[in-house]
Amino acid sequence: ATPRTRLPAGSVGMANAQAVVLPMDQPSGFHYLGRTFVRMYDPQRFPPTPIRAGDFVECYPVTEAEALEWKGRFLGECQSDCPENS
Repeated sequence: ATPRTRLPAGSVGMANAQAVVLPMDQPSGFHYLGRTFVRMYDPQRFPPTPIRAGDFVECYPVTEAEALEWKGRFLGECQSDCPENS
C-alpha cells in the first residue's frame, strides 16, 4: 500500500496496536479511520495537548449533523471562521 501524501489535521489513523490523531496536515501510512475537530496540539494552552499517553479514548461513528453539533458545542458555537478551520 502507498502512504497518503497528505491527510488533514485531526485525521485519525491506526496501524497494528497504535493509533494516531494527526496534529497538522501531513503524510501518513496509517489506516485512515476518520477525523476529529479537537485540536490535538496548541502551544498556547497548558497543557498543550488535550490527552496524554495512557489516556483512554473511545471512538464511535456519528452522522455529519451530529459531528457539526458537537463541533459547535466544543468550539463555542463558532462556524467556518474558527481557527481550527483555517
